[in-house]
Amino acid sequence: MRLLIEPFAARKCAEVMPDAVIAQIEALCADMATLANAEGLDAYAQFGQLDMAFHDQIAVSADNALLLQALAGLHAHVHLFRLVRDARVTRTVLDEHEALVAAIKARDPGGAEQAMRVHIERSHARFAAA
Repeated sequence: MRLLIEPFAARKCAEVMPDAVIAQIEALCADMATLANAEGLDAYAQFGQLDMAFHDQIAVSADNALLLQALAGLHAHVHLFRLVRDARVTRTVLDEHEALVAAIKARDPGGAEQAMRVHIERSHARFAAA
């Protein structure tokens, strides 16, 4: 379901996301970077919450009520973070998020869509392996 929704949302964001909101998702990535280097369950849980906020902002910024409603019911990435604790995942996820933000900032709809698709596919593979 995420593969149907989130790449489309990322494509749309590259087209319409205001620069101020791009700065907000960059700030979320910066906060995640700080937590990615921290030890402990609390930092890991906070990273998961920021991950949820990151994906939510992408969905909101796509300006599509149906998309937002569908994604709001999922929040799978947060639940998966709770199920599988692996500190190495935080750095990988952050790299994937940064690639997505770079494509959005460059106003590259195809690149943003592909970056999100890769992120969702890799997330699925990581959690399926666990």
